[in-house]
Amino acid sequence: MSVKRSDEVRREISRRYEKSPEGWHVISGLTDLGDYEMVIMRGNEVWILREWPLNPNEKIGFGAHSSLDSQIVLPETFPFGVRPVEEEEVELLEEYADDEEMFTSILSHIARSRPRRFSEVTTPFLLQGPIISVRNPTSLLSAKYRELSRRLRHEINKVIKQKYHFILSDYV
Repeated sequence: MSVKRSDEVRREISRRYEKSPEGWHVISGLTDLGDYEMVIMRGNEVWILREWPLNPNEKIGFGAHSSLDSQIVLPETFPFGVRPVEEEEVELLEEYADDEEMFTSILSHIARSRPRRFSEVTTPFLLQGPIISVRNPTSLLSAKYRELSRRLRHEINKVIKQKYHFILSDYV
């Protein structure tokens, strides 16, 4: 598993999604150290990303791609994907915003549709997701991936020490 910058890994995932948008699952959340961690899966492949925000517009992050060494049990949900939302569906969502049952029914109908490539979506609106949110996403995987997550954090620490060492010092 070679470690790469998270923006490179994100581009790789986007290219792969664009080729084949079905069967993806995304788990995201914060680690105990406050890093953003994502586990992206498709079939027997997994990508792990770990990022630390410098500010709202910039982050330091690394990721890696691997094969899953064991199956993960996910909550029963729709697979991740991008789905077009027609203007009529948006109007229905607005109309039934106060009716939770009807609103959920409309969203479920959209979510049950086949995930599409970004390039296929021509509607003015789209639904992206679902993203499962949990604390420490790699905790759902085997020890191999928890160790990988620690390795990604180590890479983040190296960059912080080299380029942003002032962040680590106390203000006086």
